[in-house]
Amino acid sequence: MVRVTQVSAPRFRELHIHFSDGVEGNIQLGEEFQGVAAPLNDPHVFATVHVIDDGYGIGFDGCEYDMCAEQVHREVLQTSSVAA
Repeated sequence: MVRVTQVSAPRFRELHIHFSDGVEGNIQLGEEFQGVAAPLNDPHVFATVHVIDDGYGIGFDGCEYDMCAEQVHREVLQTSSVAA
């Protein structure tokens, strides 16, 4: 199972992610967050992105929303293959 080793937010609504299998890349997130993800509409909250659950997820301070490492890994691979 792949894990996130590093994550950063180079720009609002964009994440740069490094994985345990050597894959790395960026993903763009939606225009407006809703529900438990609504705090991510604040660029300051979005910038608090960090690795959680021993690398099996990505979380944000002050927000209940998190992202699964496997799903984000698939998104990075899709983005990379589209760009290639």
